[in-house]
Amino acid sequence: MNILTAMRERLDLLAVFAELDVEPTGLPAGAAALSDASVLEVLRHVTAIANDAERLQSVIAGVAATRSRREQGHSGLAAGQGHASPAALIQSITGGSRADALRQLRVGAALLDEGETSGAPADAGSSGAHDHDGAPSPGADPSGTESSDTAASRVPWHAPLRAALLEGRLTPSQHDAIRGGLGEPEAAG
Repeated sequence: MNILTAMRERLDLLAVFAELDVEPTGLPAGAAALSDASVLEVLRHVTAIANDAERLQSVIAGVAATRSRREQGHSGLAAGQGHASPAALIQSITGGSRADALRQLRVGAALLDEGETSGAPADAGSSGAHDHDGAPSPGADPSGTESSDTAASRVPWHAPLRAALLEGRLTPSQHDAIRGGLGEPEAAG
C-alpha cells in the first residue's frame, strides 16, 4: 500500500473517535474519556502514522542532503536557504535537536543508497550501470545484462535494513541504531 494512502486510511480510522476531534486544548479531556480498548486502538493507529511520517521525513531529509552537497556550493538547497549544512536546514524546519537532524540525514542517505557501499546517497534515477551522462559506467556490461555475481556484488550490505525500514518493520530510530551498531564493513583487500 502507498505510504500516503496508508496514512490517510489510519487517520480515517481515528475519525470515529469523536472524543479526539476537538481543539488542541480539549485533547487531554477527550483522550481521558476513551475506553481502555479505544486507548489501545488509537495508540496503535497514531504510532503507525508517526512511523510512516518519520520514514517519509527521513527520505525527504536524504533528498535534501543530496541536493545540498558541498560541491554545489551556494547553489545547493541548504545554502540557498541560508544554512551552512543540511543538518542546520533540517533542524530549522523540524525544530528538533541537531542529533535528531543528523539521524534523519543518516537514515535518509542509507535509504537513497541503493547500489553504493560508501554510505553516500545514490544519484536519483541512476541504475548504477551508467555514468551521470547516461554512458555505461567503467566495467559495466555494455549489453545492459549482468551476471548475478555482478548484480549481487553491488547490493549494499545494509539492504535488509533498508528493506525493513521501507516496509515499516523497523522505525528510523531502530534502523539508525542497528546500522550504527554494526558499523561499516571493512573493504576487502
